[in-house]
Order: sequence, then C-alpha cells, then structure tokens
Amino acid sequence: MKLHNLKHTCIIPVLCAALLIPSYTVHADWEYNAEENTLRYKTKDGTYLTSVFRKIKGYTYYFNADGTVHTGWLDLKGDRYFFSESGAMLTSQWIGDKYLMKNGKMARSRWVDNHNVYVNKNGSRVAVGKKYKAKFIKTAQGTKYRNVDGTYSAKTWQSIKGYWYYFYSTGYMATNAQLGEYYVDKSGHMVKNKIVKIGKYYYRYGADGRFVKRSKTRSRLIPKKKHSKRHLSD
Repeated sequence: MKLHNLKHTCIIPVLCAALLIPSYTVHADWEYNAEENTLRYKTKDGTYLTSVFRKIKGYTYYFNADGTVHTGWLDLKGDRYFFSESGAMLTSQWIGDKYLMKNGKMARSRWVDNHNVYVNKNGSRVAVGKKYKAKFIKTAQGTKYRNVDGTYSAKTWQSIKGYWYYFYSTGYMATNAQLGEYYVDKSGHMVKNKIVKIGKYYYRYGADGRFVKRSKTRSRLIPKKKHSKRHLSD
C-alpha cells in the first residue's frame, strides 16, 4: 500500500470517531433544591450569582450571599424592595400600605399612584385632605420646612434639593451647629470636604460630611498633595 493511501485510511476512522463523541455545553439555568426549598441560578462558567441584582428573561431578582434567590421584603443600602414567592421583584404596585415605585424601591415622603396618595418617610400611606407646596418657612424664632402633606420636618435629617439639613424636635432648622459627627453651616447645609473653625480648634469634615480630624492650626488639616516621581533618563 502506498504511503498517501495509508494516510487517508487512518484519517477516516478518526473523523468518524470524533463525530460520535458528544459535545457538552454548559448553559446558565435555575437549580431548585427540594430539601431546602431554595432556588439558585448557575451561570455559564459554573458559578452561582451571589449578592447581586440580575434581570433574567424580563424579571429582576436579587440573590443572597449564599446564592439563594430572595423572596419577601429586602432592606438594602437604605432602600426597601419586595420580591414575590418566585423571586421576581414587584414594581408599580401596593404591598399593604407601602407603594413600590417603577424601579422597585419602596416610596418614601412623596406622592404616588398617579399623585393620588401620599406616603410618609416610613413609606406608609397618609390620609391628607390637601396637597401643599413643600417649602422653607421663616419665622422670628428660626426656619422650618413644610412638606407636601402639610407636616413640618422635626427631629430628623432631610435631603432637600441636594443639601442635607437637620431639624430639631421643635421643627426649627439647625444652623452653625455640631450634630454628632456632622456640622451644619449658617445656611443649614451639612458641610462636606471642608475645614471649619469652631471655638479654638479647626475641624475637617470628609466627603460624606463625617468628622475626620481637628487641630489648633488649620494648615495641619490640609491634605498633602501627592507628587508623582519623575524618572530621569541618562
């Protein structure tokens, strides 16, 4: 037998054998554990989704740290969400006296449901007979803030048009005052990334408004600029 015929004779069986070997592809899919009654989602690389929101086939889910899909109420980073028994996030609807907005977050201190109902800062429905214009109201004793439901902010921090304010239990806005780790200036704004002199000391507040450090001299609180090292060539 000639050499080139021998080569063809060997190749044909190998190709046939390759066609008979099944190929396996890992697909992303749900995995249900009947004993634990839990549901997880396995990705294409064989790992499970954890501590993350993920939209799957039109529905949004949240996966806990152990990979199980979350159901019921979820408190996360200051917001609340609600997930059905299947794990799908609910939106634009009422759950008891709480309203879930289009993005899934529970509404707080706003009008909802086509502006027909007002919910307070705890997310609960409030019966109001009149809708007011939210605004600051100055009096001889100080400044208050009236909300759209007619109530006045009191004993709370409140974000208004990009600034954080604090209102005492009397309803009056705090000014030029230290409030725990924070400080508000003469306008009532929480100071951020700023050095403030209070009494004999200077205080530095960070980007989140929290107290960082104090010193008797202002220069000690100014962050040092980082200089890049220059490499000299021969």
